[in-house]
Formats: sequence, C-alpha cells, structure tokens
Amino acid sequence: MEPVPARPRHPSELDLRKLRLLTELEQCGTVSAVAAALHLTPSAISQQLAALSKDLGVRLTEPAGRRLRLTAEARLLRDPSSSG
Repeated sequence: MEPVPARPRHPSELDLRKLRLLTELEQCGTVSAVAAALHLTPSAISQQLAALSKDLGVRLTEPAGRRLRLTAEARLLRDPSSSG
C-alpha cells in the first residue's frame, strides 16, 4: 500500500501554539526573544517556523535589519480579519 500524500494544511487547522509563535514573533521581533518568552531554544523556534512555512507553502518572515518581520501572509494567518 502506498502512503497517502500529505495534503496542504488550511489556516483554520493551525493550533494555538503556532498562532502564538507568530504573535510572539511580531511582538518580539527576534527568534531569541521569542524563544525566551516561550521557554524554548532559538533552534526550536527556527525549526517550528520553518516547518510551519513548509506546511503552509508560504513564506512567513522577512528580514528587517537584525529583526524578523511577519509577511502579509503570516499576518493574515494570525488575524484573518485583517484582510481588508
């Protein structure tokens, strides 16, 4: 039997931890600050961001100097009412 291919995840399937990750990143601006706020390592935060980005098929962050800024897609995932 062949494995069933993973289907793209819909934003409504995001759990609260992933939404909190985006919210913390928007507030803190750096992976290190998010890691401290969530009591995780910066490596764990980076891995979670990369996995979420891959699952959703969109880029979630963009560099802003030494900080990270959420992309428009990430802001929409975090707050669907901000679409316009």
